[in-house]
Amino acid sequence: VTIAPKAGAVAVTFAGKAAERMRNTVPTGPPRLHVLNSITSDQAPTVTPAGAYADAGPDPAADEGAFVARFLEHGTVKMSPRPFVGPAGDATLPECVKAVRELPDL
Repeated sequence: VTIAPKAGAVAVTFAGKAAERMRNTVPTGPPRLHVLNSITSDQAPTVTPAGAYADAGPDPAADEGAFVARFLEHGTVKMSPRPFVGPAGDATLPECVKAVRELPDL
């Protein structure tokens, strides 16, 4: 039994949770809809010899709002940062780690 597929399923689940947290906390304002439409999560894990993972966050392929997301997250010379990606990841990571540790055969 290999752990990668089981861990991959957990990664996909928690990538979805992180994306939902991002959607719920993305700053409001004119670019909100574009950024909101760009937030995605992987529907299948990427499995490598080192393990499995799934991505979540603003995706330029999903919507041009991903371009705006970086300015919201990190700020500009004229705008303070309004992070939503980092906090969503920070909130989701401990839950994901706990779920992976609870997998059988780990």
